[in-house]
Amino acid sequence: MSAVLEQKQVEQVLSQIDEKELVDLACRLVAIPSPTGYERKVGEFVADWFDGIGLKTIRQYIGAERMNVVGIVKGSGGGVSLSYNGHMDVPYSAGEDDLLYMSKEVFDRPAHKLNAFVRDGYVYGCGIGNMKANLAATMIAMKAVKQSGVPLRGDLLATIVCGEIGRTPVGRYQGLEYEGAGYGARYAVTHGAHSDYAICVDNSGLKLTWVQPGIVYLRVTAYGLAGGAWATGAAAGKHASQNAIIKMQPVIDAIDDWSRTYPDRYTYKCEGGTVRPTASITSIEGGAAFKASMRPGVCTVTMIVMIAPGTQPLTIVREIQDAVRASHVDAEVEMHQAHLGFEAKGVDGLVGVTRDAFERLFKTKLEICDSPYCSVWTDTNSYIQNGIPCIKLGLGLSAEERLKVGIDAYDCHPIATMVKGAQLYSVLAFEICNRAKL
Repeated sequence: MSAVLEQKQVEQVLSQIDEKELVDLACRLVAIPSPTGYERKVGEFVADWFDGIGLKTIRQYIGAERMNVVGIVKGSGGGVSLSYNGHMDVPYSAGEDDLLYMSKEVFDRPAHKLNAFVRDGYVYGCGIGNMKANLAATMIAMKAVKQSGVPLRGDLLATIVCGEIGRTPVGRYQGLEYEGAGYGARYAVTHGAHSDYAICVDNSGLKLTWVQPGIVYLRVTAYGLAGGAWATGAAAGKHASQNAIIKMQPVIDAIDDWSRTYPDRYTYKCEGGTVRPTASITSIEGGAAFKASMRPGVCTVTMIVMIAPGTQPLTIVREIQDAVRASHVDAEVEMHQAHLGFEAKGVDGLVGVTRDAFERLFKTKLEICDSPYCSVWTDTNSYIQNGIPCIKLGLGLSAEERLKVGIDAYDCHPIATMVKGAQLYSVLAFEICNRAKL
């Protein structure tokens, strides 16, 4: 497709992007803690910032500590509308609750703090890598579009949402604060933040995809015999133990064996990338730390299972039930939430414009995402399931780097990539919204 913007206009738009302002904004976003369920403070900051640059700003208040923010650059009419989607919630809070997930040594690192800093071309700080760097790039792109003076025909939306990260009400953990896995994006789209097309700016290493897995959340519960721990002798075998934690061990082994073959059996390949879904046990509960004199009569593990497009959640439930039965332990398998995976349809025009703009801007081809970035839930699905053609094209480290460095991927981000993201999103807005159709 031919370019909409002339080179002079491209330069005019790009001249509005200031690296220092971008880095400063990213650091300010890091300074506001926003773990899933508690995004309102950073949402108010984003909303005020949008107000300050002259956007039409919509505040969607979802719960006491939760909100979405929609910033809009109004077009003159006649062009298609585009949403940039990003999430405010981060996996970690930099508070003491993070010690549930990491060692004290990792927790104490300077990078895992709210006072962000810059070193050797990177921004460091809790949540910068997922995904406050992406948010900053999107916000600066919106400012560049608004202040460039280049006309825009279709509306441009920045839909900044809560509740993207995998989280779900389960057991005694109930209420709006536990809603994740696309909760905020689905709310935004069904409450007026609709557009012809969408680009999810979640992490993808500046590569492209339009396929993402769904999620199934499960609980598996084994029962022993409640009673005094002082009266519990060693059983003849784990299956016969009165201690539910001991009894759960063969169940965990059986689920682990099942999960080893799961990705190969459900790999999904398409032009937009390859989904290799994973399955993980993510928590275990049994007994009470303050009541060590009592034998645990109940033990529960929770699971998250990514599912490829076309896979039904009950298929997974039944496979895990079969695996549990093979352990010869009488245990219950319960699904408490599920979301389907999708391969987007109707994105050919969006993909074509995006590829052309990327190549003109950076003099290199836009690659398809590596499998790890195609194999994780993002809000891309929230748009697709609501009938909006959506692609994912975000920042972040390469998939190889992200998997290698682990927690570091959440606490650092290269500045150069942030700048490229802001440049791409600002130019793409004109290339998409100034067309009558894609």
